[in-house]
Amino acid sequence: MTEDMAAPHRYTDAHRMFLQILTAKRILLASEVKSSFEKCCAEYEVNGIDLKDFVMAINREVSAMGLCIKRYLQEDALTDCNCYVLVNTVNTEASKHASPFTPQQFSLLKMIIGEIVDSSDGTIKETTAENMGAHMNPRMKVSDAEVAIDHFVRNRWLLKHEDGDVTLSLSALALAELENYLEEGYDGIRCSLCSFITFRGYTCTSCNLKFHRLCSGKYWNQANSQPVCPGSDCNAPWPHVQLNLSSSSKRHKNST
Repeated sequence: MTEDMAAPHRYTDAHRMFLQILTAKRILLASEVKSSFEKCCAEYEVNGIDLKDFVMAINREVSAMGLCIKRYLQEDALTDCNCYVLVNTVNTEASKHASPFTPQQFSLLKMIIGEIVDSSDGTIKETTAENMGAHMNPRMKVSDAEVAIDHFVRNRWLLKHEDGDVTLSLSALALAELENYLEEGYDGIRCSLCSFITFRGYTCTSCNLKFHRLCSGKYWNQANSQPVCPGSDCNAPWPHVQLNLSSSSKRHKNST
């Protein structure tokens, strides 16, 4: 039977199915969001609703449980992509005990985050992360650190990149879950175009503003001018999208 969507914010079995999928994975990339949304709507014959209203209906339902679906940017090895994550919105003793990580594992994660923030590319070598336990109190053995890091990766808090040296970076889930912690502990970590946190984006050498690779690429692909820093009143040279913009300009000239 087709669901009556005259009230577009009604919570239906299609919403429940989508929430179950996201609860199991905690993060869905853009392509997964689209396919899951279409699958759930088709399964329960839900018509006449867009994804934004669909997610808003779920958020109203789960807000009382201290949960929220957020749109975020996943910073992968080569590029960024949109995604949806299911995050906790309350920070209580009960929620801390519900964490999938032990206190010692979470202490290691904080140390790894510190190294990622201080790095030039938003990553840390896996071997470096494994040896950080030796500097903890109480000390964590390398074998235990290896188990903890595998736990972080399997729970999709850390991304593992195996091109050459094995490196680790923070996932969109970690950025969204730890947003308050990161904001309180570190300055200038938000993209000046979208306001989401970025550790793998570009930094202006003049004004030190940060920009996601995806955000700055979109910004300059829409602007038909010589690229400079997107920050207001900066105008420092912006080499990161020079080649893309040059190609775009050539296409524009050839079409006129």
